[in-house]
Formats: sequence, structure tokens, C-alpha cells
Amino acid sequence: MQLSGKKIVVTGGARGIGAAAVRAFVREGALVHFVDLLDEEGKELAANVTASGPGRAVYHHGNVAERTEMRAIFARCADDMSGIDSLVHAAGIHREAPPELITDEDWDTVIAVNLRGTFVTNQEAFPYLKENEDSRIINFGSLAGMTPYVMSGHYSASKGGVIAWTRTIAHAWGKHGIRANTMAPGIESPMAAEVRERLTSKPISEVGASPTASAALASGMGDADRDLAPVLVFLLTDGARHITAQIISVDGGICPTR
Repeated sequence: MQLSGKKIVVTGGARGIGAAAVRAFVREGALVHFVDLLDEEGKELAANVTASGPGRAVYHHGNVAERTEMRAIFARCADDMSGIDSLVHAAGIHREAPPELITDEDWDTVIAVNLRGTFVTNQEAFPYLKENEDSRIINFGSLAGMTPYVMSGHYSASKGGVIAWTRTIAHAWGKHGIRANTMAPGIESPMAAEVRERLTSKPISEVGASPTASAALASGMGDADRDLAPVLVFLLTDGARHITAQIISVDGGICPTR
């Protein structure tokens, strides 16, 4: 019950890392509203975790890059929970292509979801978060935002932007009691598995070595529920009240230097 009474919005919460966050937050007693485009998975997750308690979860269909949708969803979330004190923005997509072959369409799509989505959700959460003396934003960056991904330059660019944006709002909004950090996970997820499957047919000379090749731990990619969710819970507790403007890596040592 570390999060009893907390009012949390999670994006990308229907599967993978976002779903692990929803499960953990509800298990710790929080009220959780989460957003995704995967309606079947989202509704099922909300029903299952609410039945288990002790917190509860509500699912919303929404595109994080669409401001009108997000404004309406955040208003509904705040009305139902009587406010919002934390945003965990985990929604994101991945595309692959060498830099010279990235299309305008793919560039715009990746930047829209990963970077514009961060911008939109953070801004729409801001009026509610600043009403509290101790609010939290956790945006999801990536190892790709700190090191070259030769087959995903647009993804790297979007995640590098997330890191820069998050550090900026941490300083700009700190006066309102808002702590903002970037999570950089090295965690197994459906998206990671899909990317790996698409790239395994290509030679290493094209895609580069696997990121897990440099991991300090033999286990490589971590588990979302066991390795990442407890860190997310901690970052929303009083124990993390003096942590802001940081990149929090949960990656088994894949990227030990910044």
C-alpha cells in the first residue's frame, strides 16, 4: 500500500511496460486511469486488476499525439479521481530503417507518438499536477536516446528529445512541486520482441550488435513486473521526493555511461 490514495495517469498502459506499471500501482493501492489504443487488452486489464485490488483502474481509448483527445481524457481522469498527482508516460512506437532510407511518413509518425505525445500529455497534465505540492512525471526515454541506433535514427531522435524535454520541465516546473524524470529501461516487452524479430534477418553490419551484448548482468533484458515496476513505484513515493531531472536506467548495465 505504498501508493494508497495516489491518483495516477498511465499512457501506453494496455500491454508490456505500461501494463506492468498499472498492475503495480493498483496493487499498491493507487487509483489509476490508463490510456491506449488497444481496447480489448485495455478493458481486460482494467477489469482484472480492479478485481484484485486494493486500488482500481479505468481504461480510456486515446491517441497521445492528439491534443483534443488528451485534454478530454485528462479532464475525465481528474474528475473521477478528484485530481491527478502523477503521470507515467510509457506510450511509444518503434520503426526501423537506415538513416538514408527513413521516409517522411515514418519520421513524422515516430516523432508524433514518441516526442509530440510526451509534449502533449505533459502539458495537459500540468494544470492538475501543479495543484499539488508534490507531483511526479515519469517520461519514458530509451538507451536509443543516448547511444547510436543505426537502424532507428528516428526512434533515437525522438527519445533524445524526450530526455531533453524532461530535464527542461523538471527545472521549469520544479517551482510548482513537480518532479520530472526520464526512465531508460532495458526491459523485455512485446515491442522489444517485435523489433528483435524484424531485425534478426538482417546482418550485424547493418543493424549493429545487440544492445544486451554490453549488459553487466548475464540476464540481459529485465522483466517488467519484477525489475522495472518496483522502481516506478518508488519514484512515486515520498522516498523519491528529492529526485528530479534525472535519467533512471533500469537496464542491467547496458548503458553504464552518459
